[in-house]
Amino acid sequence: MKGLRLFISLVVIAIVISIILFLNSGFSGFHKDDTASNGAVRLVNIYDVVNDAFLYTEGFNDSMSPYMSKDVFNLINVYNHPDLSNTIDTKSLKIDFKLEELNQKEDEDDNTLYYVYMNYSIDVKNEHSRLFSYDNKKLTFKVRYNGDLPYIEALE
Repeated sequence: MKGLRLFISLVVIAIVISIILFLNSGFSGFHKDDTASNGAVRLVNIYDVVNDAFLYTEGFNDSMSPYMSKDVFNLINVYNHPDLSNTIDTKSLKIDFKLEELNQKEDEDDNTLYYVYMNYSIDVKNEHSRLFSYDNKKLTFKVRYNGDLPYIEALE
């Protein structure tokens, strides 16, 4: 009987240690990339591609086309802004840019469509003056998966 109690005690201790190690290993039901900076769960992860598209200097090309439409790119890319249309030397620009993902939701009628709500602030200057500035401007992206990649179809 003592042997059985010892065996059960050791099994219980082993299970408790395994659970503690498992929880401390960083396991989460979601990958790190699946939570926004505010802790909200991400249904789709477009933060990095949106951030890159805002400041991408090479224009819409094959590197952007798997992730978003040309229309969306042209609407958010800072170098397509009307106040920069006559700027020849974009390297002299000083751009202060911040992007924040607010939340996401799945479309109520179409479970392949997601809405991603973001907020951005931008301040663009050249060596002479401020060219334009927006503070806390809100954007809504309509996103669908294109295979394994989220594809931004439209900007509302």
